[in-house]
Amino acid sequence: MRKSEIMKGSVELAVLTMLSKKKMYGYQITQELKTSKDNVLYIAEGTLYLMLKRLEKRKFIKGQWEKGRGKRKIHTYNVTPDGRKELKARQAHWKVLQGALNKVISA
Repeated sequence: MRKSEIMKGSVELAVLTMLSKKKMYGYQITQELKTSKDNVLYIAEGTLYLMLKRLEKRKFIKGQWEKGRGKRKIHTYNVTPDGRKELKARQAHWKVLQGALNKVISA
């Protein structure tokens, strides 16, 4: 598996987790990903917006326009009920994978 495929799934899990806690807009998400250890989860804004569109198309998140500062509007996203189910499934899968990898790596 290529590093980009591993990253895609990991970043999607991170984004769904963040959006399950509070609604956020794209730039805010990229800034939060930048704070990950060694910047490992950071992705370019363009890549993030493609991911957000993909998650929205699958009905895992919902985007809406809101009033920002001044006359500017911002596009915020939050997790849908289907997205919460998907997040639980991905978190469970992640825990199994993490446990299996830890067992193999420490052997």
